[in-house]
Amino acid sequence: MSASKPVSSSLQLFVPLVDFLGKILGPKTEVVLQNVRDFSHSVVAIANGNLSGRTIGSPATDLVRHIWQNHEYDQHNYLTHYTSYTVHGHPMVSSTLFVRNSRLG
Repeated sequence: MSASKPVSSSLQLFVPLVDFLGKILGPKTEVVLQNVRDFSHSVVAIANGNLSGRTIGSPATDLVRHIWQNHEYDQHNYLTHYTSYTVHGHPMVSSTLFVRNSRLG
């Protein structure tokens, strides 16, 4: 797994972490790095994307859009243990860490 299109230098630092976490957590754990500046192509790196069917360049999920629109990232550093679904509709436990860019304010 690696980023296929240019990724900002601030996000590029996290691409190896996506690979690393995907390897140590195993094939039943999806790890995704997203850039919310472009909801239509937010996924910039992914490990074990076969679980959700997402690939690099996939759009943001409804959950990501909801978090962004409701500014939940302002109130929390992360969300844990919520339900999402595999590409086959099976439930899985998910967590999200918000990585902030200080230039965004």
